[in-house]
Amino acid sequence: TYCVECHNDTKKKAGLAMHTADALFAGSDYGPVVVTGDPDQSELAIRMLLPIEDEYHMPPDDRPQPSESEIRTIVEWIAQRSPGG
Repeated sequence: TYCVECHNDTKKKAGLAMHTADALFAGSDYGPVVVTGDPDQSELAIRMLLPIEDEYHMPPDDRPQPSESEIRTIVEWIAQRSPGG
């Protein structure tokens, strides 16, 4: 909902596509964005939790933002995944 406009099969900002699980787990030009079982090391969670005025916050501040509940769900999803699973 908040990511695939800029991170999809045809538009891969920073080399990141998020339109499928395989694309998400392939990571970006800078490496993995999800470290299974470890949201504190997962760029996906880190960037969503940054203050909105931080230049690295995602999604950008001029785009719709996920709710706290949606962010919490993503963080919990990352935390509950087992490595390789």
